[in-house]
Amino acid sequence: MASVFAARDHIHFDQPATLKDPQGNELVTDTVHAKIAGSGGPVTKTWIVRHVGSPSQMDAFLIVKNCYIPDPSNDATLKKHIQNLEVKLEELMRIPTHPNIIRPLTFKIARGDAHELGKDPGWQIDVLVERADRGSLHDALEMTGIVDVAVGRAWAIQLLEGLGHLHRR
Repeated sequence: MASVFAARDHIHFDQPATLKDPQGNELVTDTVHAKIAGSGGPVTKTWIVRHVGSPSQMDAFLIVKNCYIPDPSNDATLKKHIQNLEVKLEELMRIPTHPNIIRPLTFKIARGDAHELGKDPGWQIDVLVERADRGSLHDALEMTGIVDVAVGRAWAIQLLEGLGHLHRR
């Protein structure tokens, strides 16, 4: 299932995202481009993107997590779930940073019609996040295959520290 943005180069978000480079310089952007297909699953697609800005600005790679939810009948219950998702994403954007948590930078939730999406009417959800320094846990597991006990323990500790940070907020 292709993203509604697959035919376009740019994804524009309603709320700008603030990024920081390793030196602490801030960049504010609301548009990303140069999509490269990343991993995906049965429900989501992942795109590796770059912010739209001048060449002198930070050259960070970002990730867009994309999901399309069909809703041909315009279901009121689904609309309520989408509204709850929007509230949760806004809450996650406000969580203080933590080295083991990748927060949403911004997101876009839009209802599309069949003509626009090229399929049944539904909800298009795009969430912009920073790319993990060493890639995703999924990618690391695919590359390493069998994980050494000490490495698995270290990863589990990092996951638990991140979860602890979320639960304290």
